[in-house]
Order: sequence, then structure tokens, then C-alpha cells
Amino acid sequence: MTKKRSTTWEAWGKRLERFPPILVRLLARDPRGNPLSTAEISRRCGLSRLTVALLSEETSWDQVPISHYRSFCSACGIDLLNAHQIKRQESYLNGKLVNGVRHSPLFLFLKRSPDWETYYNPLMLRYLSSLSAKINRTAL
Repeated sequence: MTKKRSTTWEAWGKRLERFPPILVRLLARDPRGNPLSTAEISRRCGLSRLTVALLSEETSWDQVPISHYRSFCSACGIDLLNAHQIKRQESYLNGKLVNGVRHSPLFLFLKRSPDWETYYNPLMLRYLSSLSAKINRTAL
């Protein structure tokens, strides 16, 4: 029996599902590894700060215009079409294997930010909550 290969559209849909706007925002860093601010992302992509803030809260790309998707991802430094970059991000998100035990990513670059408590932690909790909801829907 042959295994059915997924189509390009199916693969693309899975990648969009795996990397929603909120996760793209949480992964956005400058070249030195510091998290990008809303103002910096706004400046880079040409969208208003409010639009960037609203996009950063989205747990799905479903209601996001394609033009916003492209400029937001580009400004965050995440190219969902770049297989090498996605493999690197996946590796980070899969965590490290230490003594046979997998450890979740720590997002230390976010935790070191002065905005951790007020911005990044609530954003992370929203993202994790959306993952739980997806898992619960899938389990049904």
C-alpha cells in the first residue's frame, strides 16, 4: 500500500496552522536576539501599531488579509515559505532532548525583556490557551 503524499496546499495549510500570527509575533527577534517591539514591527511593515497589536493577538490567519500576512511575517523575520527557516523554528519549538527527556523551549529572549510581565507573558498564555483549545477540538 502506498502512502498518500500531501499536496502543496495541504502542506501550506498545515504550516499556516502551525505558525499563527500570535506565534510569529512571539518568535520575532532582531539580529541580536532581542524581541521586536510593536513599534519596530509597525515601522518595518508599514502597518499601524494598532494593526500590528491586533494581528499579534490573532490565533489564526483566517481573517487576515494576504497583504497584512506578507508584510507582518516579513517584518517579524519569519518566512513561512522558507523551508530552512521553518526547520530552524520547528527545531526551537520542539525543544531540547536532555537525557531522554524533551524540554520545552524557554523563550528566554522574551523573559529577559522588560515587557515580559505586561506584554509577552499574557501573549504567551493566550497562545498556549489556543493550542489547548485546538487539541481539545481534535480529541473530540
